[in-house]
Amino acid sequence: MADTIRLLLKENKRILIFCGRVVLLLVFFSVLNSLLFESSGLHQLLIDFLGTSAIKILALFGYQYGYDHSLIYLNDEAILEIGTTCDGLSFMILFLSFVLAYPTNNIPGKIIFSVIGIITIHVLNTIRTFLLVLNFTYNTETFEFNHKYTFVLVVYGIILWMWVIWAKKNASKT
Repeated sequence: MADTIRLLLKENKRILIFCGRVVLLLVFFSVLNSLLFESSGLHQLLIDFLGTSAIKILALFGYQYGYDHSLIYLNDEAILEIGTTCDGLSFMILFLSFVLAYPTNNIPGKIIFSVIGIITIHVLNTIRTFLLVLNFTYNTETFEFNHKYTFVLVVYGIILWMWVIWAKKNASKT
């Protein structure tokens, strides 16, 4: 039994090292989030950028919504609050942890892909917020389901797709 475990560990050493790196980076970024990001105003900056971006997209389609300090308004009534758990930072941390942990010496590629990924995640989150506002406005019954499941699964799916692209592109460079 012990020989079988040693053999499995030896055969999967690279995968285990990668998983260990991901876990360490997730812990590092989570501690950084708790100690620095929450007190630095980064969450509020992301929330404000997300809210104002969603309002601008809504305006492009002829909708008149307002935004003030994490709240989106319709006719002076707050209809959506963007909380710190909705600002996309957790998606960005997860994405960065995978890209940084991936075993490749392609440092410029890691930096470029990380920036592209963060921008993509923010754009997705802006579209998500835009669609949630419309969802709440026109069909409040489905809002909670879409907020908790549909959009989260879509964003995770796209992040997974980006990871696959990154892994395939760098598989031969490990």
